[in-house]
Amino acid sequence: MAKTPTTADYAPDIRGMDLSIKGPLIKEGALLSAQVEARDSANRPMVWRDLPMFATKYHRTAVDMMYDLGLNTPYFYQQAVKSHGVVPFDLELLVRIYDRSPSSCDWDRPTVREIFETLYGQTVQGFGEELSAKAHMAYGARFARLLGRATTVLYRWLIDESGTTRRIGNIISKLQTAAQQGQDARREFETLAIAIWANRGYDVDKAYPSYTPETIEVKHIRKSSVRPAIVKRMAGKEEKYPGGTF
Repeated sequence: MAKTPTTADYAPDIRGMDLSIKGPLIKEGALLSAQVEARDSANRPMVWRDLPMFATKYHRTAVDMMYDLGLNTPYFYQQAVKSHGVVPFDLELLVRIYDRSPSSCDWDRPTVREIFETLYGQTVQGFGEELSAKAHMAYGARFARLLGRATTVLYRWLIDESGTTRRIGNIISKLQTAAQQGQDARREFETLAIAIWANRGYDVDKAYPSYTPETIEVKHIRKSSVRPAIVKRMAGKEEKYPGGTF
């Protein structure tokens, strides 16, 4: 038997409220009030019940949506879209990317480190060798949060290139395609992600801002937090074992 929603299950109406720099005021899975859900979907968090409209718009089946959005099964999709709950951040980001560029993802996908270099490499290089470590950490953290991930995932992505979820893989595939087509992939990605976070009450642009060589000088990053392996790997300077696999 379905649980009857309580007041605690509903997201606050954040209209007129200051955005938080600590985290989103509207959490994944929260229910929107009828008044908030009735607003244009561009001005509120996306909910599961929005997805069938997207599927209809682009003639996608439940199986298509499963693959497009990195869901487990078509049955999961069919059940989830009955919910008024707020979808995960990365799912909304991916849907809005598809809406701007309606096509399937390429099979040949970049690693997260490669797409980071595509989007931010030139910017980071502009900080020079002395500030390289700080710039990599600051922009890496910004990138992780704009993807809806905790900043600590940066180490796993950039040191050992661990695999990502299929949904993140789809996102970075679309970003790579946009960049290859000559689009300003970073601007489009950041514009979408910042707006989605703002609809959830989070000012990610203030929490993890873009820096200049002047402003990053005053950013406090503990020396122990700047992992040399990250900077060496991203700069292509790490030593590699010349033999075979262990």
